[in-house]
Amino acid sequence: MEGAAESCRAVLNATHAINDHPLLISQLVRMAAQAISLAAIERTLGQGVVSEPALAQLQALVEREASANPLYHGMRGELAAGEQMVRSLKNGKVKLSGLSGGPSGLDHVVDLFPGMLLNGYPEHLRHLRDTVRASKLTDAEQMEAFKQHEEKMRQTKNHLSRLMMPAMLKVAE
Repeated sequence: MEGAAESCRAVLNATHAINDHPLLISQLVRMAAQAISLAAIERTLGQGVVSEPALAQLQALVEREASANPLYHGMRGELAAGEQMVRSLKNGKVKLSGLSGGPSGLDHVVDLFPGMLLNGYPEHLRHLRDTVRASKLTDAEQMEAFKQHEEKMRQTKNHLSRLMMPAMLKVAE
């Protein structure tokens, strides 16, 4: 069982390596790895006895992960990426069609009207900042803040915010 406990510690340490990576997708991977780690620990403890020192090490690692806030790191990263994207669009370093992921046949038309996205960006930035603030709250407060934010988002005419919000709410759950 000691070898299994050591493997569980290794998975938890690998999970922690993603600690403050500033992308939401990275933090989603971290949350999934945390769930896998906990399942492995439960299975290990359910199948046998682990020494007190090994158990104490596992407990310390689990507490470290439990105290982390991956949602906060991810939301901050999304905010920073959004700001960088808008700067790149404004400076002409990136075309709006380049953000779509592939040719659509209407790329040249989209590139003629970058204001479609940029005009709504200040509101979108406020929404992103609200999500960062909400991600700092306790779990119960966080869910309430995200529910209130979702109601605001349903009423916005900002296309960018409306596109992004369902994914952010899903992550917050």
